[in-house]
Amino acid sequence: MGKGRVRNSETAKAAILRAAEELFAERGFSGVSISSIAERSGSSGPLIMFHFRSKKGLYSAVKKSIMDRYCRHLVQKPSEASSFRSFLQDILEGMISFYKLNPSLVKLSKWSMLEGECEPWPGEADWHHLYLERIEQARQRGEIRGDISPFRFMVIITGAVHFWCEYHDHFLHDLGYDNKNGEEDEKYIAELESLLLNGLLADTQAKQSQ
Repeated sequence: MGKGRVRNSETAKAAILRAAEELFAERGFSGVSISSIAERSGSSGPLIMFHFRSKKGLYSAVKKSIMDRYCRHLVQKPSEASSFRSFLQDILEGMISFYKLNPSLVKLSKWSMLEGECEPWPGEADWHHLYLERIEQARQRGEIRGDISPFRFMVIITGAVHFWCEYHDHFLHDLGYDNKNGEEDEKYIAELESLLLNGLLADTQAKQSQ
């Protein structure tokens, strides 16, 4: 009996999270009410408040749910022993594939910016610090140029991925490209990686200074 109640409670909570993610992605935080989430999830306002305390608490739980999926999607965090090339390949491929599997992420990010929210999502700062550490380690090993800021390089990587995932449909349609079977996504990753590596590798800098 008790286990049945737990399962039902977990099922209801998951349904609320799914409905809230859909609605927040469609309308933003301000445009969503507890009653609209209750209606879409087949739940009730009091039950939502019981699980999440407030609409803001539910919004935070939605963002945490997305970041938890991101952690599971990447499976393994970048290893200290991995080369910078492997690190770059892993995060570019991992981030773009995650965006493709979670289209609500781009919409939620847009709404967050429009509504003036600048705080990191739950767990997001941990990944950013991990990326900064790996970039700094590569710089200390001499794999990339010493004058490159790990912070700004991390922003370039994540910004390039987010921009592509947000606007690639627009550019592909406007310029007559077909992203059949994700071929343009693969080309974008390969060319972005090539661009970043050829502009960052220490031996490239040495050749340019000769």
